[in-house]
Amino acid sequence: MRSVAGTSAGPTEEIGRAKALHAAGAITPAEFDALKSQALSRSSYTE
Repeated sequence: MRSVAGTSAGPTEEIGRAKALHAAGAITPAEFDALKSQALSRSSYTE
């Protein structure tokens, strides 16, 4: 699976990039869902 996560990107930015890839047909719906879940799970930490 391709990674869209940047080192400093928050979950909103990561999901936005994944959505753009999905809309362009670069990733499957399943890959989009997985990337979205990963982004949201990383957002549960406190800085």
